[in-house]
Amino acid sequence: MAAVQGDSHWLPALGILARLIGSEVRAASRRPGCWVVLGLGIVNLLAGLLLDSADWLPTFVALDIVYANFAFALWIVTVSLGGQPPLVRNGMGFIAKAFAPAIVVVAMLTAAGTVAGAVQLWRGNAPLDLPLCVSGLYANLGVSTVHLALLAVAMQAILDRKWLSMGVTAIVWIATNLGFDHPLLRFGAPINPASGMNGYGPFLGSLVATGIYWTGCCIVLLAVGRWAVGRRSGKGGESPQRAMGPNTFAVVWTAAVAWAVSGGWIFHNASIGAPVEAVRNTPGDPPQPDYSRLDLDIVISPLDRFLASRGTAIVVNRHNVPIPNLHFGIPRALGVVALTTTGEMEGIDETAGCHRYRLNRPLEPKETLKVEFDLRWTVIGLADTHSTPRLVENGTFVSTADVIPALGCATGPHPFRTASPVAYRARLSTSLDQVAVTAGTLVRAWKENGWSFFEYESQGPISPFTTIHSGHYAIRREVRDERSFEVFYHPAHRQNVDRMIEAGRVAVAKRPKPETGQGVVRIVEVPDYQPFRYFGFLGIGAAETRRGRTCPVPAATAGKTRRGRGQAPPLRAFAAERAGLVLPYSERGCPLSTPPPSESTPPRA
Repeated sequence: MAAVQGDSHWLPALGILARLIGSEVRAASRRPGCWVVLGLGIVNLLAGLLLDSADWLPTFVALDIVYANFAFALWIVTVSLGGQPPLVRNGMGFIAKAFAPAIVVVAMLTAAGTVAGAVQLWRGNAPLDLPLCVSGLYANLGVSTVHLALLAVAMQAILDRKWLSMGVTAIVWIATNLGFDHPLLRFGAPINPASGMNGYGPFLGSLVATGIYWTGCCIVLLAVGRWAVGRRSGKGGESPQRAMGPNTFAVVWTAAVAWAVSGGWIFHNASIGAPVEAVRNTPGDPPQPDYSRLDLDIVISPLDRFLASRGTAIVVNRHNVPIPNLHFGIPRALGVVALTTTGEMEGIDETAGCHRYRLNRPLEPKETLKVEFDLRWTVIGLADTHSTPRLVENGTFVSTADVIPALGCATGPHPFRTASPVAYRARLSTSLDQVAVTAGTLVRAWKENGWSFFEYESQGPISPFTTIHSGHYAIRREVRDERSFEVFYHPAHRQNVDRMIEAGRVAVAKRPKPETGQGVVRIVEVPDYQPFRYFGFLGIGAAETRRGRTCPVPAATAGKTRRGRGQAPPLRAFAAERAGLVLPYSERGCPLSTPPPSESTPPRA
């Protein structure tokens, strides 16, 4: 009987709330300004889809165009509706006012998604990924916009001035997102980049955590607004509104606790996962030997986002003086299980990641020394829009600079790009359903104990800076201009393979043709997360990809990067390409009507 009475108590309240929400939504639909902004947003979206996307429009590119061309109209309508006073100035009317903009947001996103999907189907050059489209619209852009709507409603309730509340909302939204990088200070859940190969996989933890954090914050702000409305209602002869009931009080306190707990978790994970700037050697550093041979054993566990790097390296002293000390630069992401050579450790600089060894006897000129290492890379911390997700479930993309010690206290790709060629051998193991790729000739491939193994070996010295990949790849082989191309591509992106081959052909066009049976060029598709573009992919070399199109970059800024958007000089073929060349290719597949600029500097071989 008690349950029946409880249901009968709640049903009338829910009916009243539903009617109030309907009234708020109908009031919003009668505002001509909202329809004008929506129409302009749809026109701008159509222009982007038809003009900016060239002839390659996969779902994740369409989502980028929605974010760039439609989100501003969505935010204008949201702030405008949130700044309007509620139709009924009581607790129930205040709740209805908070729900109504969220419903309008869903309706506008549905309209934008319908337009984007229709254009993509009409173009017919890439399959429609409906789950990615839905998650990108509602869970990514939608959650962020709902947070903006709740902020606008709370500001209107607190300030009780329409235009003032709209202005404060806009200032908070713009200032925090442009002025801060930390997720605890950028208001609203982040709008994360999507990938056709990997979806939002690396960013799911960040999306859930920041969604809980900012939802809790918005509920607390709404409670403050509800309290401000109640105080004002008791003035001017009006009867004061009833304070929050026990159920509302419990919701607010739960939101406050969730806000605090998720904030602490985000702060901890953002701190331990913060990227560290690469360290470079300085002219005053003591001389160090060079690698002459690399023999690697790399284990990649895509689902666990874990990588183990074991190996043996031979270093040689190419200087004219003995070298008494050996320094190793270890990237911060790597944990050192073992690092051994013929010497004793002097100390570790945790800030620079530098491990210093004093050799038992100085390494004489032209003398060699063996180094053994065992390193571990486990993804820690949060991935957000400014981070670099490298170990992913599909399309792992790392370089040798990420998985082996650098000689000297420097970290990052620079010491490897400028180093002398080395003999290279690598055994890669990955999950049973994936393919692993690196430079060199594929000696053998086999499956054992639930793992796939691939062994590569160079037929001659190659640059020590090369890339290592693992993903659910299909493979296409083709011969063009007397060169053999192997394309490792995402099966859903088969329409883009011809462009990938053309990109590889352009990249190696000016190199001398290899001997018969050698010089295989491997083109490997990688997820198009913005930070990856630092490497200067094929297809987007010397161009910045915005809204799904290629935009020329001024010559003065072509080599600079900012928040992952600027492009480095395009990746070109190494001189020692007869060993088997690997070229990463952005899954975005930008037009190749213009070849890479001739002044681009390739990595030294």
